[in-house]
Amino acid sequence: AIWGKDIAVGMNKLDVIGTHPDREKARQGFDSALSGEAVVIEDAYGDEAIMRLYWQNFFAPIRGEDGSTIGLTCFVLNITERKRIEQALAKRERELRTLVENLPDNIARYTIDARRVYVSPSLERIFGKPKEELLGKTPMECFPDANTAEVERRIRAVAETGVSGEMEYTFPTSDNKTRCHLIRFVAERDDENRITGVLSIGTDIT
Repeated sequence: AIWGKDIAVGMNKLDVIGTHPDREKARQGFDSALSGEAVVIEDAYGDEAIMRLYWQNFFAPIRGEDGSTIGLTCFVLNITERKRIEQALAKRERELRTLVENLPDNIARYTIDARRVYVSPSLERIFGKPKEELLGKTPMECFPDANTAEVERRIRAVAETGVSGEMEYTFPTSDNKTRCHLIRFVAERDDENRITGVLSIGTDIT
């Protein structure tokens, strides 16, 4: 038992939990169901010294013939493995974001119709624009010039064919200097190998 007690029919669950902080979470679920509201609560339960697991708790009222609440039903699903996978993925995402956001290269991700969905901090600095002005837009919507038109054309070509490509891109920076970047474009794919977007990585070769 996750609170160090065996549970039997007729026992009060709150008594089983005892003084552990989980008692208040369980009481809230019971009170909601007894007031006529069905609720779902996801949280960790159990004595840390014994066993701490994640559960999805379903609380629902039981109604009498006149519609009044006469009791409640509760069942739980053990979602510990799912939560641990989610936590591991979140940790990897944080680590990857830290890595990407501290790289000297400029990184952007695009939808298949060439709209930005991610820009690295280094790209924001070079363009002199916050990400809010860059995301959701195509390159040409931000910088309508011939060089940028070629960037957008390359993005759309990779999104259509899946064939990686690269080009040199010359542009003015926010500090009125001219830089040249070598940009590589790579298709991003889902689990079924369908193209979902395009990743671009730019390296300063000025």
